[in-house]
Amino acid sequence: MYCLKYSIIGLILLSTPAFGQTSTIKTFDKEMLLADALLMINTFEEVQVNSYLHISKSELQRKKDSIFNAIPLRVDEKKAFVVLSQIAALVKDAHTYVDNYAAIVESFQKSRVFPLGIHYKANYKSLKVLNKFSETSSVKLGATLISINGYNARQLFQKAASLQGGLDAYRFNEAKNNFSYHLYLLGIHAPFKITYKEEGKAIQKETLDGISYQDYLVANQVTPIANFSFKLLPNHIGYINFNAMSGMKKFKTFLDSTFTALKMNQAKGLIVDLRYNGGGNSDLAELLLSYLTAKPYRLSSGRNFKVSVKYQMFMKENYPDQTTAQVITYLNAKPGTVLYFPYQAKNFMPNNPNRYLLKTAFLIGPQNLSSATMLADGAQTYKLATLIGQPTGAPANDGGESYNFRLPNTGFEVYTSSTFDIRANCRKKDATAILPDISVVEDKSDSKDAILDYGIRWILK
Repeated sequence: MYCLKYSIIGLILLSTPAFGQTSTIKTFDKEMLLADALLMINTFEEVQVNSYLHISKSELQRKKDSIFNAIPLRVDEKKAFVVLSQIAALVKDAHTYVDNYAAIVESFQKSRVFPLGIHYKANYKSLKVLNKFSETSSVKLGATLISINGYNARQLFQKAASLQGGLDAYRFNEAKNNFSYHLYLLGIHAPFKITYKEEGKAIQKETLDGISYQDYLVANQVTPIANFSFKLLPNHIGYINFNAMSGMKKFKTFLDSTFTALKMNQAKGLIVDLRYNGGGNSDLAELLLSYLTAKPYRLSSGRNFKVSVKYQMFMKENYPDQTTAQVITYLNAKPGTVLYFPYQAKNFMPNNPNRYLLKTAFLIGPQNLSSATMLADGAQTYKLATLIGQPTGAPANDGGESYNFRLPNTGFEVYTSSTFDIRANCRKKDATAILPDISVVEDKSDSKDAILDYGIRWILK
């Protein structure tokens, strides 16, 4: 399964050099925007296995109309992006979204950025100050944010979460991690006039000037992160930080050297940290498990694949191997039909010379999507690892095989899924996330890593 999405902070860091000179702000007629929205919805219907799995067609249309009734006759790029993102999110698929638009991101980089990091407490429906990116503010960590520039802070957060589809855990995590950017999209700019309440005190007010984008990056400690890395922790515990499923040849070489090191050091256990893995090529997931077991396994029991002219053209242009049975079947199938490909458990690399069986924990969380969710599901189903942490950001039965297209009027790039994979245990109607075997709740005000610490203690038991 191919689907990989980055947070806006990481995307900005990777994409900055390509943006070039500042573009003038574009505006769009409401009718132009509506035409793009209808094309987007029609494409979802054509390409997705079932675009109305989580919402009825009438309900989507009603909500789309409500969104358009609330906007003026002409909107700027940011408002257009927000409107189309909200509509794409209505199908509730984390793989379906309007991609970040370079001109908007560049404009954000030149603005004064909201200088507070937040944590959303869903059970209390409140925003807490998690960290400060500037020491000039007097607000204390743990304070409850009440308003920003006169707007209810909790409602702003909910609006930010409405720009992303998927399970609530994933939507809230995206809104939290990219809150400063989402405020910019929603028209909340510096100076930031906030009201907040610290425990045991009256409501207070403060005006924050905001910080430069570069200071924002430094405060968030944003640096390029390797797709995968390994280190040996104290007490002979191996630790693989698996952030992205990309680079098959390098991953195979990496696993050979990693498991050789585990053997040489007589490691007591292995922790595979998947918490920031948004997916990618599931072949890497299958390969990893072959180093942990010689038994047959699978990551999915079957795949539904919607046949469309659009994806047939996409497959002809982008699939490197046009000779596989699945590709040949798909290219010759009638558009509009849904193909089903069953998968059987099998031995992957049965004679893997570097296989090393040891006590293994996978750390999971709300940023896990797509192939990362499939890996966690396969490991849990076949009892190859114990899952520790929080529920994944995507359900066990989930979409994949990303298809992207450009909207003609706004120029925004849209991504969606063309397949629907069934989890390894064949439970076709399971709409829940992958749940950890051991749930660990992190204290967001604590600098320690509670989930990793628990994994280490579990290995040493």
